[in-house]
Amino acid sequence: MKKKTNKIAMIIFSSIPLLMTIPLFVLGKTDIKYFLGEFAYCLFIFDVILGLRPEWIEKLIELKQVYFIHGIMAILAVIFSGLHVEMSHIDGISGLVGNMAFYGSILITILALIFLTNQFLGEIPIVRHIINMVRKVCSMFAVTRELNLLIHVLSPLIVVFIYLHVLFIPEFSQRPSFMMFFEGYFVFFVVAYLYYGVYRKLHVAKYKIETINRLNQNTYEISLNYVKGRRLKIKGGQFVFIQLPFAKMDEYHPFSLLENTEKGKHIKLGIKAVGDFTDKLAEVQPGTIAKIKGVYGHFTAPRGKAPVVAIAGGIGVTPCISLMQSLSEKRKGYLIWSIHSENDKVFENEFQKLQKTHPNVKVIYHNSSQMGHLNAKQLRNEIPELDEHKMIDCFICGPAPMTKSVTKDLQRLGVKDKNIITEGFIF
Repeated sequence: MKKKTNKIAMIIFSSIPLLMTIPLFVLGKTDIKYFLGEFAYCLFIFDVILGLRPEWIEKLIELKQVYFIHGIMAILAVIFSGLHVEMSHIDGISGLVGNMAFYGSILITILALIFLTNQFLGEIPIVRHIINMVRKVCSMFAVTRELNLLIHVLSPLIVVFIYLHVLFIPEFSQRPSFMMFFEGYFVFFVVAYLYYGVYRKLHVAKYKIETINRLNQNTYEISLNYVKGRRLKIKGGQFVFIQLPFAKMDEYHPFSLLENTEKGKHIKLGIKAVGDFTDKLAEVQPGTIAKIKGVYGHFTAPRGKAPVVAIAGGIGVTPCISLMQSLSEKRKGYLIWSIHSENDKVFENEFQKLQKTHPNVKVIYHNSSQMGHLNAKQLRNEIPELDEHKMIDCFICGPAPMTKSVTKDLQRLGVKDKNIITEGFIF
Protein backbone atom coordinates (compact mmCIF):
# COMPACT_ATOMS: atom_id res chain seq x y z
CA MET A 1 0.00 0.00 0.00
CA LYS A 2 1.25 3.49 -0.85
CA LYS A 3 1.87 5.50 2.32
CA LYS A 4 0.04 8.55 0.95
CA THR A 5 -3.07 6.45 0.30
CA ASN A 6 -2.75 4.97 3.78
CA LYS A 7 -2.68 8.42 5.39
CA ILE A 8 -5.74 9.55 3.42
CA ALA A 9 -7.60 6.40 4.50
CA MET A 10 -6.63 7.06 8.14
CA ILE A 11 -7.97 10.62 7.99
CA ILE A 12 -11.24 9.48 6.38
CA PHE A 13 -11.79 6.68 8.89
CA SER A 14 -10.97 8.90 11.84
CA SER A 15 -13.54 11.43 10.62
CA ILE A 16 -16.45 8.99 10.30
CA PRO A 17 -17.75 9.27 13.92
CA LEU A 18 -17.79 13.07 13.66
CA LEU A 19 -19.62 12.92 10.32
CA MET A 20 -22.14 10.50 11.89
CA THR A 21 -22.73 12.97 14.72
CA ILE A 22 -23.68 15.94 12.52
CA PRO A 23 -27.25 14.82 11.59
CA LEU A 24 -27.90 13.79 15.21
CA PHE A 25 -26.87 17.22 16.44
CA VAL A 26 -28.81 19.13 13.75
CA LEU A 27 -32.01 17.08 14.11
CA GLY A 28 -31.86 16.76 17.91
CA LYS A 29 -31.48 19.47 20.53
CA THR A 30 -28.64 21.72 19.39
CA ASP A 31 -26.89 21.99 22.72
CA ILE A 32 -23.22 21.27 23.38
CA LYS A 33 -23.98 18.83 26.21
CA TYR A 34 -26.06 16.70 23.84
CA PHE A 35 -23.47 16.96 21.08
CA LEU A 36 -20.92 15.47 23.48
CA GLY A 37 -23.17 12.49 24.19
CA GLU A 38 -24.04 11.97 20.52
CA PHE A 39 -20.38 12.11 19.53
CA ALA A 40 -19.50 9.57 22.25
CA TYR A 41 -22.28 7.27 20.95
CA CYS A 42 -20.87 7.38 17.40
CA LEU A 43 -17.30 6.88 18.69
CA PHE A 44 -18.33 3.80 20.68
CA ILE A 45 -20.16 2.28 17.69
CA PHE A 46 -17.21 2.72 15.35
CA ASP A 47 -14.69 1.71 18.00
CA VAL A 48 -16.36 -1.61 18.81
CA ILE A 49 -16.52 -2.48 15.10
CA LEU A 50 -12.81 -1.63 14.70
CA GLY A 51 -12.07 -3.95 17.61
CA LEU A 52 -13.48 -6.86 15.58
CA ARG A 53 -10.66 -6.38 13.03
CA PRO A 54 -12.69 -6.56 9.78
CA GLU A 55 -10.28 -7.59 7.02
CA TRP A 56 -11.65 -5.02 4.56
CA ILE A 57 -10.64 -2.16 6.87
CA GLU A 58 -7.13 -3.61 7.24
CA LYS A 59 -6.80 -3.62 3.45
CA LEU A 60 -7.08 0.17 3.58
CA ILE A 61 -5.21 0.85 6.82
CA GLU A 62 -2.37 -1.14 8.38
CA LEU A 63 -3.37 -3.10 11.47
CA LYS A 64 -1.04 -1.18 13.78
CA GLN A 65 -2.80 2.02 12.68
CA VAL A 66 -6.20 0.40 13.20
CA TYR A 67 -5.07 -0.38 16.76
CA PHE A 68 -3.97 3.22 17.21
CA ILE A 69 -7.29 4.65 15.98
CA HIS A 70 -9.14 2.08 18.12
CA GLY A 71 -7.27 3.20 21.25
CA ILE A 72 -7.63 6.92 20.61
CA MET A 73 -11.36 6.60 19.88
CA ALA A 74 -11.94 4.65 23.10
CA ILE A 75 -10.22 7.35 25.16
CA LEU A 76 -12.09 10.18 23.39
CA ALA A 77 -15.41 8.36 23.81
CA VAL A 78 -14.87 8.07 27.56
CA ILE A 79 -13.86 11.75 27.83
CA PHE A 80 -16.83 13.04 25.84
CA SER A 81 -19.31 10.77 27.59
CA GLY A 82 -17.90 11.94 30.95
CA LEU A 83 -18.40 15.59 30.00
CA HIS A 84 -21.92 14.76 28.83
CA VAL A 85 -22.76 13.05 32.14
CA GLU A 86 -21.32 15.95 34.12
CA MET A 87 -23.31 18.56 32.19
CA SER A 88 -26.63 16.70 31.77
CA HIS A 89 -27.64 15.37 35.23
CA ILE A 90 -30.36 13.03 33.89
CA ASP A 91 -32.31 10.99 36.47
CA GLY A 92 -34.58 7.93 36.28
CA ILE A 93 -34.07 4.87 34.11
CA SER A 94 -32.39 6.94 31.42
CA GLY A 95 -29.84 8.25 33.89
CA LEU A 96 -29.26 4.77 35.32
CA VAL A 97 -28.45 3.07 32.00
CA GLY A 98 -26.46 6.14 30.93
CA ASN A 99 -24.29 5.87 34.02
CA MET A 100 -23.90 2.12 33.43
CA ALA A 101 -22.58 2.91 29.95
CA PHE A 102 -20.21 5.57 31.26
CA TYR A 103 -18.69 3.68 34.19
CA GLY A 104 -18.55 0.47 32.17
CA SER A 105 -16.62 2.24 29.44
CA ILE A 106 -14.15 3.60 32.01
CA LEU A 107 -13.48 0.09 33.35
CA ILE A 108 -13.05 -1.45 29.90
CA THR A 109 -10.78 1.35 28.67
CA ILE A 110 -8.53 1.37 31.74
CA LEU A 111 -8.05 -2.40 31.63
CA ALA A 112 -7.37 -2.26 27.89
CA LEU A 113 -4.72 0.43 28.39
CA ILE A 114 -3.04 -1.75 31.01
CA PHE A 115 -3.12 -5.09 29.23
CA LEU A 116 -3.49 -4.34 25.50
CA THR A 117 -1.00 -1.53 24.89
CA ASN A 118 1.87 -3.31 23.12
CA GLN A 119 0.86 -1.70 19.83
CA PHE A 120 -0.51 1.56 21.24
CA LEU A 121 1.33 3.11 24.20
CA GLY A 122 3.84 0.32 24.75
CA GLU A 123 6.36 1.79 22.30
CA ILE A 124 7.04 4.69 24.68
CA PRO A 125 9.77 3.42 27.10
CA ILE A 126 8.62 5.32 30.22
CA VAL A 127 4.97 4.44 29.64
CA ARG A 128 5.88 0.80 29.00
CA HIS A 129 7.81 0.68 32.30
CA ILE A 130 4.87 2.18 34.22
CA ILE A 131 2.40 -0.21 32.56
CA ASN A 132 4.55 -3.23 33.47
CA MET A 133 4.58 -2.10 37.11
CA VAL A 134 0.81 -1.64 37.09
CA ARG A 135 0.37 -5.11 35.57
CA LYS A 136 2.38 -6.65 38.41
CA VAL A 137 0.20 -4.87 40.98
CA CYS A 138 -2.96 -5.99 39.15
CA SER A 139 -1.80 -9.62 39.11
CA MET A 140 -1.54 -9.50 42.90
CA PHE A 141 -5.31 -8.90 42.97
CA ALA A 142 -6.10 -11.53 40.31
CA VAL A 143 -6.70 -8.83 37.68
CA THR A 144 -5.10 -10.53 34.69
CA ARG A 145 -5.02 -10.28 30.91
CA GLU A 146 -7.58 -13.09 30.74
CA LEU A 147 -9.99 -11.16 32.99
CA ASN A 148 -9.48 -8.10 30.79
CA LEU A 149 -10.35 -10.14 27.67
CA LEU A 150 -13.51 -11.36 29.39
CA ILE A 151 -14.57 -7.81 30.27
CA HIS A 152 -13.51 -6.48 26.85
CA VAL A 153 -15.96 -8.88 25.19
CA LEU A 154 -18.75 -6.97 26.97
CA SER A 155 -17.90 -3.66 25.22
CA PRO A 156 -20.89 -3.90 22.81
CA LEU A 157 -23.15 -3.51 25.86
CA ILE A 158 -21.90 0.08 26.16
CA VAL A 159 -23.60 0.91 22.84
CA VAL A 160 -26.77 -0.93 23.95
CA PHE A 161 -26.90 1.04 27.22
CA ILE A 162 -26.46 4.35 25.37
CA TYR A 163 -29.26 3.37 22.98
CA LEU A 164 -31.59 2.63 25.92
CA HIS A 165 -30.45 5.82 27.64
CA VAL A 166 -31.72 7.94 24.73
CA LEU A 167 -34.82 5.81 24.19
CA PHE A 168 -36.06 6.80 27.66
CA ILE A 169 -35.68 10.54 26.97
CA PRO A 170 -38.97 11.80 25.43
CA GLU A 171 -37.39 14.97 24.01
CA PHE A 172 -35.34 12.76 21.68
CA SER A 173 -37.39 9.57 21.27
CA GLN A 174 -40.35 11.65 20.04
CA ARG A 175 -38.33 13.30 17.27
CA PRO A 176 -38.82 11.03 14.20
CA SER A 177 -36.08 12.60 12.08
CA PHE A 178 -33.53 12.32 14.92
CA MET A 179 -34.55 8.74 15.76
CA MET A 180 -34.28 7.73 12.09
CA PHE A 181 -30.53 8.37 12.22
CA PHE A 182 -30.04 7.31 15.84
CA GLU A 183 -31.80 3.95 15.38
CA GLY A 184 -30.27 3.55 11.92
CA TYR A 185 -26.80 3.71 13.46
CA PHE A 186 -27.84 1.19 16.11
CA VAL A 187 -29.23 -1.23 13.50
CA PHE A 188 -26.00 -0.87 11.52
CA PHE A 189 -24.01 -1.61 14.68
CA VAL A 190 -26.09 -4.71 15.53
CA VAL A 191 -25.84 -6.10 11.99
CA ALA A 192 -22.08 -5.45 11.82
CA TYR A 193 -21.50 -7.03 15.23
CA LEU A 194 -23.62 -10.09 14.45
CA TYR A 195 -21.74 -10.58 11.18
CA TYR A 196 -18.15 -9.96 12.31
CA GLY A 197 -18.52 -10.84 15.98
CA VAL A 198 -20.78 -13.89 15.70
CA TYR A 199 -21.27 -15.26 12.16
CA ARG A 200 -17.63 -14.92 11.08
CA LYS A 201 -16.45 -16.53 14.34
CA LEU A 202 -18.76 -19.49 13.79
CA HIS A 203 -17.39 -19.90 10.25
CA VAL A 204 -13.77 -19.16 11.06
CA ALA A 205 -11.19 -21.21 9.15
CA LYS A 206 -10.13 -24.40 10.91
CA TYR A 207 -6.79 -26.04 10.17
CA LYS A 208 -5.34 -29.26 11.55
CA ILE A 209 -1.75 -29.27 12.78
CA GLU A 210 0.07 -32.00 10.86
CA THR A 211 3.67 -31.65 12.02
CA ILE A 212 5.75 -29.60 14.45
CA ASN A 213 9.47 -29.57 13.74
CA ARG A 214 11.98 -28.10 16.16
CA LEU A 215 14.70 -26.28 14.21
CA ASN A 216 16.83 -25.03 17.10
CA GLN A 217 16.45 -24.31 20.80
CA ASN A 218 13.49 -21.95 20.43
CA THR A 219 12.40 -21.95 16.77
CA TYR A 220 9.71 -24.23 15.36
CA GLU A 221 8.14 -24.96 12.01
CA ILE A 222 4.45 -25.91 12.09
CA SER A 223 2.57 -27.37 9.11
CA LEU A 224 -1.24 -27.16 8.96
CA ASN A 225 -3.86 -28.48 6.55
CA TYR A 226 -7.26 -26.95 5.85
CA VAL A 227 -10.25 -28.71 7.45
CA LYS A 228 -13.32 -26.45 7.10
CA GLY A 229 -14.61 -22.89 7.29
CA ARG A 230 -13.51 -19.93 5.16
CA ARG A 231 -10.33 -20.99 3.41
CA LEU A 232 -7.59 -18.37 3.62
CA LYS A 233 -6.80 -16.28 0.54
CA ILE A 234 -3.15 -15.53 1.14
CA LYS A 235 -0.49 -13.38 -0.48
CA GLY A 236 3.18 -13.88 0.28
CA GLY A 237 4.27 -11.83 3.30
CA GLN A 238 0.91 -11.70 5.07
CA PHE A 239 -0.02 -12.95 8.55
CA VAL A 240 -2.96 -14.52 10.38
CA PHE A 241 -4.37 -14.69 13.91
CA ILE A 242 -4.45 -18.15 15.51
CA GLN A 243 -6.39 -19.58 18.44
CA LEU A 244 -5.66 -23.00 19.96
CA PRO A 245 -7.60 -25.08 22.54
CA PHE A 246 -5.29 -24.13 25.42
CA ALA A 247 -5.92 -20.39 24.86
CA LYS A 248 -8.24 -18.72 27.33
CA MET A 249 -11.33 -16.83 26.16
CA ASP A 250 -11.36 -15.35 22.66
CA GLU A 251 -7.58 -15.05 22.49
CA TYR A 252 -5.95 -15.03 19.06
CA HIS A 253 -2.25 -14.42 18.40
CA PRO A 254 -0.65 -13.17 15.14
CA PHE A 255 1.87 -15.19 13.16
CA SER A 256 3.41 -14.64 9.72
CA LEU A 257 3.03 -17.34 7.11
CA LEU A 258 6.19 -19.12 6.04
CA GLU A 259 4.60 -21.05 3.19
CA ASN A 260 1.25 -21.27 1.44
CA THR A 261 0.42 -23.93 -1.15
CA GLU A 262 -2.68 -25.06 -3.03
CA LYS A 263 -4.46 -21.71 -2.51
CA GLY A 264 -4.52 -21.89 1.27
CA LYS A 265 -5.12 -25.65 1.58
CA HIS A 266 -1.71 -26.14 3.18
CA ILE A 267 0.12 -23.48 5.21
CA LYS A 268 3.31 -23.43 7.23
CA LEU A 269 4.31 -21.17 10.11
CA GLY A 270 7.73 -20.31 11.47
CA ILE A 271 7.51 -19.56 15.21
CA LYS A 272 9.98 -18.47 17.84
CA ALA A 273 9.09 -19.37 21.44
CA VAL A 274 9.31 -16.06 23.31
CA GLY A 275 6.31 -16.14 25.67
CA ASP A 276 3.61 -18.21 27.33
CA PHE A 277 1.53 -18.72 24.19
CA THR A 278 4.42 -19.64 21.88
CA ASP A 279 5.93 -21.92 24.55
CA LYS A 280 2.64 -23.84 24.78
CA LEU A 281 2.21 -23.78 21.01
CA ALA A 282 5.50 -25.65 20.59
CA GLU A 283 4.09 -28.45 22.79
CA VAL A 284 0.81 -28.90 20.88
CA GLN A 285 0.27 -32.39 19.51
CA PRO A 286 -0.27 -33.15 15.79
CA GLY A 287 -3.99 -33.47 15.03
CA THR A 288 -4.92 -30.43 17.12
CA ILE A 289 -7.40 -28.09 15.41
CA ALA A 290 -6.43 -24.42 15.17
CA LYS A 291 -8.88 -21.60 14.46
CA ILE A 292 -7.41 -19.04 12.08
CA LYS A 293 -8.58 -15.49 11.32
CA GLY A 294 -7.25 -13.45 8.47
CA VAL A 295 -5.49 -12.70 6.37
CA TYR A 296 -3.81 -9.39 7.25
CA GLY A 297 -0.78 -7.35 6.27
CA HIS A 298 0.58 -5.04 3.56
CA PHE A 299 3.96 -6.75 3.44
CA THR A 300 3.28 -7.88 -0.14
CA ALA A 301 5.24 -7.32 -3.33
CA PRO A 302 3.81 -4.65 -5.66
CA ARG A 303 3.30 -5.32 -9.33
CA GLY A 304 6.09 -4.38 -11.67
CA LYS A 305 9.59 -5.42 -12.62
CA ALA A 306 11.61 -3.48 -10.04
CA PRO A 307 13.91 -5.68 -7.92
CA VAL A 308 12.53 -6.59 -4.48
CA VAL A 309 14.78 -6.36 -1.42
CA ALA A 310 13.70 -8.09 1.80
CA ILE A 311 15.78 -7.38 4.91
CA ALA A 312 15.02 -9.53 7.95
CA GLY A 313 16.17 -9.74 11.53
CA GLY A 314 15.68 -12.97 13.50
CA ILE A 315 12.24 -14.56 13.15
CA GLY A 316 11.31 -11.60 10.91
CA VAL A 317 12.64 -13.74 8.07
CA THR A 318 9.35 -15.71 8.05
CA PRO A 319 7.27 -13.22 6.02
CA CYS A 320 10.33 -12.36 3.92
CA ILE A 321 10.62 -15.97 2.70
CA SER A 322 6.95 -16.14 1.68
CA LEU A 323 7.26 -12.68 0.12
CA MET A 324 10.11 -13.89 -2.09
CA GLN A 325 8.20 -17.07 -2.95
CA SER A 326 5.39 -14.90 -4.31
CA LEU A 327 7.62 -13.18 -6.89
CA SER A 328 7.49 -14.17 -10.52
CA GLU A 329 10.28 -16.53 -11.56
CA LYS A 330 12.03 -13.86 -13.62
CA ARG A 331 11.84 -11.03 -11.08
CA LYS A 332 15.07 -10.14 -9.35
CA GLY A 333 15.24 -10.19 -5.56
CA TYR A 334 17.55 -10.00 -2.56
CA LEU A 335 16.85 -11.58 0.80
CA ILE A 336 19.25 -10.33 3.49
CA TRP A 337 18.89 -12.12 6.81
CA SER A 338 20.63 -10.74 9.87
CA ILE A 339 21.31 -13.42 12.49
CA HIS A 340 23.26 -13.44 15.78
CA SER A 341 25.03 -16.76 15.21
CA GLU A 342 25.18 -19.79 12.92
CA ASN A 343 22.78 -21.58 15.27
CA ASP A 344 20.07 -19.12 14.18
CA LYS A 345 20.36 -20.21 10.55
CA VAL A 346 17.17 -22.27 10.22
CA PHE A 347 14.46 -22.88 7.55
CA GLU A 348 17.05 -24.58 5.30
CA ASN A 349 14.36 -26.49 3.35
CA GLU A 350 12.50 -23.27 2.54
CA PHE A 351 15.68 -21.55 1.38
CA GLN A 352 16.58 -24.51 -0.84
CA LYS A 353 13.10 -24.47 -2.41
CA LEU A 354 13.36 -20.73 -2.94
CA GLN A 355 16.72 -21.04 -4.71
CA LYS A 356 15.32 -23.75 -7.03
CA THR A 357 12.05 -21.99 -7.90
CA HIS A 358 13.43 -18.42 -7.95
CA PRO A 359 16.97 -18.46 -9.41
CA ASN A 360 16.99 -14.65 -9.61
CA VAL A 361 16.62 -14.28 -5.86
CA LYS A 362 19.92 -13.92 -4.00
CA VAL A 363 19.99 -15.04 -0.35
CA ILE A 364 22.52 -13.25 1.86
CA TYR A 365 23.27 -14.15 5.49
CA HIS A 366 24.59 -11.42 7.75
CA ASN A 367 26.14 -12.71 10.97
CA SER A 368 25.94 -9.67 13.28
CA SER A 369 28.21 -11.27 15.93
CA GLN A 370 31.03 -11.38 13.35
CA MET A 371 30.16 -8.51 10.99
CA GLY A 372 28.50 -6.03 13.34
CA HIS A 373 25.12 -4.44 12.75
CA LEU A 374 23.90 -4.25 9.17
CA ASN A 375 24.79 -0.82 7.78
CA ALA A 376 24.55 1.32 4.63
CA LYS A 377 27.97 0.30 3.30
CA GLN A 378 27.16 -3.42 3.58
CA LEU A 379 23.77 -2.90 1.93
CA ARG A 380 25.37 -1.04 -0.99
CA ASN A 381 27.96 -3.82 -1.43
CA GLU A 382 25.27 -6.52 -1.58
CA ILE A 383 22.71 -4.64 -3.70
CA PRO A 384 24.22 -3.12 -6.89
CA GLU A 385 20.98 -1.25 -7.64
CA LEU A 386 21.59 0.97 -4.60
CA ASP A 387 24.92 2.13 -6.03
CA GLU A 388 23.35 2.62 -9.47
CA HIS A 389 20.39 4.57 -8.00
CA LYS A 390 17.86 2.30 -9.69
CA MET A 391 14.32 1.89 -8.39
CA ILE A 392 13.85 -0.97 -5.91
CA ASP A 393 11.07 -2.01 -3.53
CA CYS A 394 12.38 -2.61 0.00
CA PHE A 395 10.74 -4.62 2.78
CA ILE A 396 12.04 -4.74 6.36
CA CYS A 397 10.88 -7.04 9.15
CA GLY A 398 12.64 -7.42 12.48
CA PRO A 399 13.16 -5.84 15.89
CA ALA A 400 12.25 -2.14 16.10
CA PRO A 401 15.85 -0.81 16.54
CA MET A 402 17.04 -2.73 13.49
CA THR A 403 14.03 -1.66 11.42
CA LYS A 404 14.60 2.03 12.23
CA SER A 405 18.33 1.80 11.55
CA VAL A 406 17.98 0.01 8.19
CA THR A 407 15.19 2.37 7.12
CA LYS A 408 17.47 5.38 7.70
CA ASP A 409 20.32 3.67 5.84
CA LEU A 410 18.10 2.99 2.82
CA GLN A 411 16.86 6.58 2.82
CA ARG A 412 20.45 7.85 2.91
CA LEU A 413 21.22 5.57 -0.04
CA GLY A 414 18.48 7.23 -2.07
CA VAL A 415 15.53 4.86 -1.65
CA LYS A 416 12.28 6.84 -1.56
CA ASP A 417 10.13 6.57 1.53
CA LYS A 418 7.20 5.22 -0.52
CA ASN A 419 9.36 2.27 -1.59
CA ILE A 420 10.20 1.19 1.98
CA ILE A 421 7.64 -1.07 3.66
CA THR A 422 8.13 -2.23 7.25
CA GLU A 423 6.43 -4.92 9.30
CA GLY A 424 6.66 -4.76 13.09
CA PHE A 425 6.11 -7.37 15.78
CA ILE A 426 2.73 -6.11 17.04
CA PHE A 427 -0.02 -7.63 19.14
